[in-house]
Amino acid sequence: RKAARELMRREAYGKGWALLVAAGPRKSSVPPEWDGADLLGKTLLIENRAADLGPQFRMARLIGPAAARARHCIVVTEKRMVPLLQRTFPTVRVRSESEDLTQDLLNADAVAGHATLGQYFTPDRAAIEASFIPLQPDPALVSQFREAYKSGKDQPLIGIAWATFNQTRMQ
Repeated sequence: RKAARELMRREAYGKGWALLVAAGPRKSSVPPEWDGADLLGKTLLIENRAADLGPQFRMARLIGPAAARARHCIVVTEKRMVPLLQRTFPTVRVRSESEDLTQDLLNADAVAGHATLGQYFTPDRAAIEASFIPLQPDPALVSQFREAYKSGKDQPLIGIAWATFNQTRMQ
C-alpha cells in the first residue's frame, strides 16, 4: 500500500491502482473482481474496502462511469454516505454496509472496490481531472446553513476548506 501511494504521488496512477487492487482486501470472494469490461445486462456491486470516509468521498466520482457499464449497479457504503450518494447517483442502488447484503452479493455478476474503479477510470492525471463530479448536498440543509451563516446580512458565501491532521500525509 505504501508503494502504491508513492507511485500515485509520483503520478504513476495506473501502476499504483494495480498495486492497491492486488493488496486487497476483498470483503467477499464471490462474485469475481470486475475486470473493467462492459457488464451489459449484468449487475456490478461496488463495495467499500476503506476503513475511513476519505476514499469513499474521493472515489465517489467513479460510481457514475462504473454504473454506465452495467445494467444494474449496487453501491455498498458507510451508513452516513447513503443519502449523499443516492442524491448524486439516482439510478444506482445505494445500500448501507450495516445491512444484510447476502442477496445483493448473490445477484451481482462482478464486484469492485474503490481501487478497482481507480484502475479503470483514472489511470492518469487527465482522467482524474476529467472525472470530477460534484456530490449533491441536501438542499434543505444547504439553505439552512446559508441562512444561519449570513444571519440576515447580504454577504458573499465562498465555501468550506478542508484539511487533514494526518501526520502521514504531505500537505
